[in-house]
Amino acid sequence: MKKYFVIGVAAMLLLTACGSTKTADIVCTGKIDEEGVKAEATYYGYLKDGKVASVDVEMEFDSAEYAKQMCSMYELVKTMAPEEAADMKIECDGKKLTIEGMVDEDFTNMTKEEFAKKAEEQGMTCK
Repeated sequence: MKKYFVIGVAAMLLLTACGSTKTADIVCTGKIDEEGVKAEATYYGYLKDGKVASVDVEMEFDSAEYAKQMCSMYELVKTMAPEEAADMKIECDGKKLTIEGMVDEDFTNMTKEEFAKKAEEQGMTCK
């Protein structure tokens, strides 16, 4: 269960702006290696009124099958919370999972510094 939380949080934070002209206010990168699940992750935080308003997440797993499972999980989450996830875009491509516009209680509505601290607690490096 812990690995799903770590991967989920990482995915939420890594919502990426691939192909987008958005510029993230904070970017955190790192590797996840927990209970046999390995991934490289990037979190992009976007500020509004001094607080993180949304997060884009990009993850590349070592297994296409696991990436597919995570994609399915996020698609399910989106259907279970249609109002909160209305603007969330999920894209799956082989080993890569991209989520744009994620609003996550664990990482939104906090300052840039708080966001960085939380990500760094998970082994990420922020700039």
